Amino acid sequence: MIQDFLLFFFILCLVCIGAGVTVSSGLKTAVFEGSMVAGLCVSVFLLKTAAVPQWLVIILCLAVACLSGALISLLAWLLLRNAKTPLMASFGINMLITYAAVILVRYVNVLERGAAYHFITLPEKDLFWVRITSVKVNLFLPLAFVFILGTLALLHSRTGIRIRAVGDDASAASLSGIRVQRTRLSAVLLSGALSGMAGLGLCLVSTAWNFRYGALGMGYIALLCALIAKGRSGGWIGFAVLFSVLFAIGFSPNLGALRSALAVPEAMLQALPYAVFFLLSVLYSRQRHTESIPEGASHI
Repeated sequence: MIQDFLLFFFILCLVCIGAGVTVSSGLKTAVFEGSMVAGLCVSVFLLKTAAVPQWLVIILCLAVACLSGALISLLAWLLLRNAKTPLMASFGINMLITYAAVILVRYVNVLERGAAYHFITLPEKDLFWVRITSVKVNLFLPLAFVFILGTLALLHSRTGIRIRAVGDDASAASLSGIRVQRTRLSAVLLSGALSGMAGLGLCLVSTAWNFRYGALGMGYIALLCALIAKGRSGGWIGFAVLFSVLFAIGFSPNLGALRSALAVPEAMLQALPYAVFFLLSVLYSRQRHTESIPEGASHI
């Protein structure tokens, strides 16, 4: 049970930090959901087809998932740099990538099973599990932990200071000698790689994944959490804890007994993270509206 919560926590932590990097750098593109789906998709097919030793499969999945997420993020940034509404266009790219993954999965299932299923079974995910003494450990957990610590350390270094400086005032950052475009490119690649790795973690949640659900909306949730927490890494992690508990209770296949004990319909439990997301969206929009009203205007 603990590892189920930890798996969702690290997945959400990775994508929330990735979204936080994007928001801190002042970028307006948000393809975290698409990057997660890309990482999920390539990881699934790599796990199913790779005929190499276990350690090499894990390394390949990690590298390809991060690379695919970074590539999606980079392409979106290049395409939407001069767009008038890059955020809305980003949502379109997210939906396009999700639908492309569904088409690919349907095509593969037609070839292999003769039916256009939307899901892929993945017993090969057990390759990530190793037995240490009497305990089975998912290797994704320590790998994600190292990535998260490394990223947080990076964000508290000069690189993180440059990213925040560019996000606060790009013109002032440029005058101080910071290469704005280069810094934003670093933020784009970093956030995409983190989201891609989160997609890899998502394919390890269940032995069958329905691609019509994309990445369960975690990319959109991460964006909202990053906007609310702004540049505070503690806020990103706090939101990851909250939503990991909600997602694990509603979606983890190993927590069926807990869902039965709660005596609440499973659909209601699965709706909990989205209900909280809606509530936070309303509160955030009200806060933004209040901040946009000039001081004293309410007294006129």
